Amino acid sequence: MAVMPMKRISIYALKNRRKQILELIQRRGVVEIDDRKADETVFAKMDTVPAKSRFENNAAALQSALDALDKLEPPEKSLFASLNGRDAIPLSKYQETADGAGELLKIASRINTLWKKCADNRAEILRLQTQIRALEPWMKLDISMRTISTPTTSVFTGSFPVEYTEETLRAKIAEGAPDVDGVVVEILSASPQQTCAFLMCHISQGLKLETYLRSIGFTYPAEPSKVPPAERVGILNGRITALQKEIDENEAEIRTHKNRREDLLYTIDYFTMRTEKYDVLGRLWQSPHVFLITGYIPAENAWVPIDAPGYLYINCLWVAGSMKGHGYSSDLLGECIRDAKAQGRQGICILSAEGRKREFLSDPKYLAYKGFTVADTSDCGITLMYLPLTPSAEKPTFKECARHPGIKEDGFVLYYTDQCPFTFYWVPRVAEAAAEHGILLKTVRITDRKTAQNLPAPVTTYALFRDGKFVTHAIQSDKKFLALAGLKG
Repeated sequence: MAVMPMKRISIYALKNRRKQILELIQRRGVVEIDDRKADETVFAKMDTVPAKSRFENNAAALQSALDALDKLEPPEKSLFASLNGRDAIPLSKYQETADGAGELLKIASRINTLWKKCADNRAEILRLQTQIRALEPWMKLDISMRTISTPTTSVFTGSFPVEYTEETLRAKIAEGAPDVDGVVVEILSASPQQTCAFLMCHISQGLKLETYLRSIGFTYPAEPSKVPPAERVGILNGRITALQKEIDENEAEIRTHKNRREDLLYTIDYFTMRTEKYDVLGRLWQSPHVFLITGYIPAENAWVPIDAPGYLYINCLWVAGSMKGHGYSSDLLGECIRDAKAQGRQGICILSAEGRKREFLSDPKYLAYKGFTVADTSDCGITLMYLPLTPSAEKPTFKECARHPGIKEDGFVLYYTDQCPFTFYWVPRVAEAAAEHGILLKTVRITDRKTAQNLPAPVTTYALFRDGKFVTHAIQSDKKFLALAGLKG
């Protein structure tokens, strides 16, 4: 595995600006905090474990409530909803979330309480159903299973490990206990594994009969019912009905909070950020007036689905208009090479295309002239070219999603970022033109690096699909799009 080049930074700032600086670093997501040892005569660390635990517990409680809601009311998600990511929220929304956190925690606590009651009731229903199944073989018995005698008779209610009929069981008793006469035998249920029976004899012969019955495997029920089995089953079914009614009522109450799902998500994020913040605070070296942050910034931030550890990626190399023909592209590329060498990079990579130059992609002939070679090729003809700067440089590659671009969605689907100012101008106009002419078009704005690095296309600035197939990376005007769709603008 290649080592990702990192840069160390150190930040010294006034302690009263600690909150703003940490939240900015969190929002940017660019710094991995390091708790490098500081001068302990000046700096010390604060105990943030209680606060951190409180925020973790709050986030966990909210997540449990959200999980319960999702199980009862699954959120509607499209096939590619995961590609959209979460919308960035303004600081005002963040503050609003913080202000409403107390209310959301109360709602979450209520949801979790109701959900636990539902789980307990379901477990109890299963236990009662098990009891009912155990009573089913005894349903013909119209007296208590605990009856053992009357003033004149001995009563035996139990089971044998083999199958008997009334005739075969009477014959068995007559053969094995010939001095016991007048035995009443009733088979309640029978199967190859078990025979449930009711037997009765004169009380003077009860001990002899019981001794013989035990010798052939007779056993009493483990939990005999105080009332007749059919009556007991009725009682148990009534309890199950009541428990299920309570489950239904509790689930209905939980469902009333389904419109708070988004609030729960934001509040989970809020407490997660507070947890992370206090984790960092616990590792910060602080004086009465100053705090110190040390950390690392990763160098690989390209918004394209490539594997290029140790490389610099050129997002756009473009000289236009009157600036052409003056050697500026060579100067720009030369500066990039010098910067890469100064950082100890393996090389430089950039997107191009097979054959002739394509719009908004670098000229493959020019790049080849400058020493670049093709590292990988996508099915759509877009290539990843690279210039190694060290003998051991590993060849960069497209991720599989970029090497074989394609989606499972009908109509036009456009993925784009704000990396190019032309997308900001043309995407809304193309969307308006599509709507005006009844053309199915879905636009997906990519707002985070992770999503961009896993997009099903080699180009993330602009990737247009039609009926699942990649069409073009070239930014379309409204007229060009309509022509592409088979209409005149």
